[in-house]
Amino acid sequence: MLKIQQCVKGKDGNYLIFDNIILEEHHYLTVKDNKYGILSLEGTEILEAIWDQIIKTSYNCFLVS
Repeated sequence: MLKIQQCVKGKDGNYLIFDNIILEEHHYLTVKDNKYGILSLEGTEILEAIWDQIIKTSYNCFLVS
């Protein structure tokens, strides 16, 4: 089976590979192996893609589980 992935160049110059990268207003939502993470627009991984669920609150905080 062919698995298509997406990558983005991280702040340190290395490529970060994900199954999906979704542009949000102030960050990227990343998906890897059905786990979620958050990536800054500058390429810094804010939350590693190890979470089952990420919910953004109205205070620009994230709830993870």
